[in-house]
Amino acid sequence: EGYISRYLNEIKDIEKYENMIIPKDFDYSTLQSMKIDQINKLKQFKPYNISQALRIPEIDMSVAHILILAINNLKKKK
Repeated sequence: EGYISRYLNEIKDIEKYENMIIPKDFDYSTLQSMKIDQINKLKQFKPYNISQALRIPEIDMSVAHILILAINNLKKKK
């Protein structure tokens, strides 16, 4: 039950950010904690937001979390 509740909490967290826009000029290659094939998929499909990114094969919630953190960090720097 612990795993299921943790998974459901992750889904709720992602739902908060599913409409978060990914900047057009976002450099996916700076995301060192992702696999190269995941980065290549994101570069290939160029999703508009987190929700679109999650529809790409090999892109899961852990990748979405990384994207959300990276985009939030970019916003803080600007």
